[in-house]
Amino acid sequence: MRKRILGYLFFTSVLMIGCGSYDIESPSKVAGEYAFHFKTGEVEVVVMHEDMTYQQEFYRTLAAYQQRGQPLYVNSGTWSYKGNKIIWKNCFEFTEFRNPDHLKTVPEVFGLNSGAWLVPCDWIDARIDMNDDMDYKLVRVKNRSDVR
Repeated sequence: MRKRILGYLFFTSVLMIGCGSYDIESPSKVAGEYAFHFKTGEVEVVVMHEDMTYQQEFYRTLAAYQQRGQPLYVNSGTWSYKGNKIIWKNCFEFTEFRNPDHLKTVPEVFGLNSGAWLVPCDWIDARIDMNDDMDYKLVRVKNRSDVR
């Protein structure tokens, strides 16, 4: 029984290593399109560029996002990083207190907003953790049709 427990703990720790938060090495590691699909159907998108700019989009439906329809809201600005923390200047805030179950009727512009960048691992691409307690993570997207 003890071997089984130790084996389980070892296996679990191996899974956790490599999917944690590590310092960002360069903007190229972060660059890409990240999306979060809300339970109510909306999609939040942040496109991170290597030149330290970003574009933020908000789609009313998953179909509009996947078919590259017109976003309901668009915003852009600059970003920086320290350690594994990403800081956006003048970004939209779509939720109340970073709770994905409480969308605002109209987004507010925040002077600074941040999220924790999590490195990719074998089974999931890079993520930006907006609120770990609420499972609010923007996941890097390679193909829009993969977002569910």
